[in-house]
Amino acid sequence: MKQATTAQTILQTILNSTKLFQDKSGKAFVKIPTGARTDCIEVSGQRFEDFIIDLYFKTTSNIVSQNELKGLVRLVAAQARQMPHEETFLRFGAANGVHILDLANPSGMVVDVTAAGWTYSTTPMVNFLRPPSLLEIPTPIGAGDYTRIAQYLNLTEDGKLLVLPSMPAMLMADIERPIILLVGDKRKGKSTIARLYRTLLDPADPWANKSPRKIEEQALLMGSNALPVLDNLSDIPPWLSDMYCEAFTGGGFQKRTLYTNAGDYRISYRRGMIITSLILPTNRTDFLDRCLVVDMEGSKTLTKSAGSGLEIAFERDRPNILGGMLDLLVEAKKMEPTLNFQDLPRYSDFARYGAAMADILGYGARRYMDALLGALRESAKEAVEASDPVAAALIQLAQSAGKFTGGSDDLLAALNKLRPRSLPNGASWPESAVQLGKALSRVKDHLEEQGVYLEANKTRNGKRFTLAYVAPVDNAADEGTHGSGDAPCEEQAERIDPNTGEVFAVTTPPEFTEHPGLLEYVDGFPPAPILPPPSFTSDPGGGLPARAPGGFEEPPMDLDPPFVDDQGYPYTPKEPPVPTRALTPEDGAVMCYQCAYGGASGMTCMKTQEVIEDRYEFRLCDQYLSLADLKLAELEKEVTELKVRLAGQNLDPAAEDEEDERERAERERVAALLKF
Repeated sequence: MKQATTAQTILQTILNSTKLFQDKSGKAFVKIPTGARTDCIEVSGQRFEDFIIDLYFKTTSNIVSQNELKGLVRLVAAQARQMPHEETFLRFGAANGVHILDLANPSGMVVDVTAAGWTYSTTPMVNFLRPPSLLEIPTPIGAGDYTRIAQYLNLTEDGKLLVLPSMPAMLMADIERPIILLVGDKRKGKSTIARLYRTLLDPADPWANKSPRKIEEQALLMGSNALPVLDNLSDIPPWLSDMYCEAFTGGGFQKRTLYTNAGDYRISYRRGMIITSLILPTNRTDFLDRCLVVDMEGSKTLTKSAGSGLEIAFERDRPNILGGMLDLLVEAKKMEPTLNFQDLPRYSDFARYGAAMADILGYGARRYMDALLGALRESAKEAVEASDPVAAALIQLAQSAGKFTGGSDDLLAALNKLRPRSLPNGASWPESAVQLGKALSRVKDHLEEQGVYLEANKTRNGKRFTLAYVAPVDNAADEGTHGSGDAPCEEQAERIDPNTGEVFAVTTPPEFTEHPGLLEYVDGFPPAPILPPPSFTSDPGGGLPARAPGGFEEPPMDLDPPFVDDQGYPYTPKEPPVPTRALTPEDGAVMCYQCAYGGASGMTCMKTQEVIEDRYEFRLCDQYLSLADLKLAELEKEVTELKVRLAGQNLDPAAEDEEDERERAERERVAALLKF
């Protein structure tokens, strides 16, 4: 019997100790053990060659030759292409309605998210690729607080409305995810937002990717980053815009590996991404249709960098924030099938999940959808006005006149009055009726997106144009108004009963309103106070971790009587949480005794705007006044006003004694009230 060669022995060892498969494009992969986890690596890559070199040396104590190495790689690739097709994912996976987050830790742990909850697993149901740039995600904790991330973001309330509900859906690999485009002047915190969300969802080294100059560089960037971030991108050329649009729906790149054979190299990807820019980096409407544009002009200008203190505090909060984000996604998966909208953007599934999460966070589903569609309209308008002067003039004419009717010469004369002094590069201006007709055909669709409608009717005297402007409908007001008259109604969104199919309206909370000395709130209740991360213990029965004893508990509240703000909305002040254990500096936050607000040293309290000097301290603030404190403040105000009135009156001694008796009785009532 012929003795097997060394190469045959190595090949047989590889086939016995690994699992081979091919992806949907025919690329060969091998699953190899790496410590406590199993990694999927490409057969034609450097990492598999290193695996063969190491195995060959351990088996023979010799160094494999280049010819033997190439021969082994080709043999393994041939064997892999005979195996069934399996799909591969990078960081974010999806299978059978389950969305999976790869933590990329040494144990190979992933998080499976379903409508029933999220759980840990060390045996992923899909194949994850782990390139060298991929970094580990800290293990998320249950019952977390996703809204804690807001204290690190320099966003207005409108910005939070778009960003906070949208970002959790970026880990859903089986839906079309938009390009999150953060636009604003310098020192608005755009890069910080991009870096923190990249660190939270897809940490990598480096966290920001360099703008590619070649198609091959862009394909490699997309193939090795689950959530690419392009920071301070000033311009996007047409070829790069097309590749970003392909990545939105699912694209790829293919080229020959060698000029001497027919082999090829392929990269497939489907990605959402984050881009920051001072202005819109392109005026191409097909690109902007795939964007979620967050205008940060209203955000305050940051005078100094937060420094390392912000990163340290965020690093401590990451498990808590990520756990809260996963909890939010679980609830959104339950709610999303019940939502019904008439108007949706191109990324409809993403928008529906974002609306569900906005509803859960208290913003309202309809309000989120209106803000998203409004941002799309505004970016499209800005792009059209910047790139096509004819479209910009037509929009200006329609909005100023309301309605215009006339022939070709009349319309051209009216537009000439609005002609800009200089035209953008590559733009032209019609000089005749024929050129005007071609320009109108080109911009008609863009006009309708801005509510400008153009009709051309043939008459005996030639074409007759009618130009009319219809303001965008406020869906929240339109769908949320019932009855007669102009009486305002609460915002409503349509829901579908999954069992009966019945469509019904559900009232969502009113918008945020600000009140002097009180927190912003939704539906009468302040947001949950920010607490230091409690300890958790694993549930032996599986599922989410359970809160360990000794955390924070909220005492029962006496809700009588309700308070009414200056806009007529009722609200009830919420009692502060009472610590059930002694707090120490190791809890890692500045603690306010009343509102339990926490922050790192050197930061500014986002509620009171006070600079936090010490790393850990107890301090009082007026953000969470107790019910008794509020009542006492009102009574003291009444007593003060009464004393002022009495000072200007001449009362007899009997009347003064009677007034003193009433005041004494009132003080006794307040003292009794304070005992609760």
